[in-house]
This record gives sequence, C-alpha cells and structure tokens, in this order.
Amino acid sequence: MTAPSHRRAPTAPAPESAPFVVPVDALDDPRLDDFRDVRDADLRSDRGLFVVEGRKNVEALVRFGRFAPKAVFVSPTAFAAMEPVWRALAPGVPVYVGAQALLEQVVGFRMHRGCLAVAHRR
Repeated sequence: MTAPSHRRAPTAPAPESAPFVVPVDALDDPRLDDFRDVRDADLRSDRGLFVVEGRKNVEALVRFGRFAPKAVFVSPTAFAAMEPVWRALAPGVPVYVGAQALLEQVVGFRMHRGCLAVAHRR
C-alpha cells in the first residue's frame, strides 16, 4: 500500500484583475480631494500620504509593492498607454480618468505626462 502524498498541487498564478476605472469630469468631485494642490507637502504628510508623479514612477509604485497605492488620477492618453499596469493594481484601488485640463486644474500645475498617484506611507 502506498502512503498518501502530502505534496501540494502546483497553483496557477493569480489572474490579473480588471482595473477599477472611474470616469471623472467635475472639478469639485470630492473623490479627487487627495490630488488637489499636491504641492502642499504638509497636507500630504498630515494624512500619511505621498504623491507619485509620472508614468514610470506610478508604474514602479504599482509593480514593486513597497507602498500601497490609494488612488490614481490620469488623462485618457496616460490610461491607454499604461493599460497593463492597471491590471496589477490591488482590487478596489480607483483609477480616476479625466481630461488633461481637469487633471491640471485639480493638481494646480501643468502635468506633462498626465499621471499621478497617491499612496499610503508605511
């Protein structure tokens, strides 16, 4: 009689999830409050958050997992260019997509790459 095997069957890698995409079009949308006037470093540190700007930096934030993204705010162009990155986000992290002009009005300065994330400090 052969002893039962206690080996685990190999598991498949977890499937990437669909991004939680949230279209935004209003300057006063309260969901964008963490992105408002992001140059105010005191406001960010008081909430235990920090801001990541630019496509490569946001991609590194998402892929390396050292810090937990709270939300992302991007232009439609940046959203399309970074499609694979969004599937790697933790479930429930919103990706707000709004016009480039709206993005710049909310953050308070010109955004060349149209991509910003807010993450939790650990």
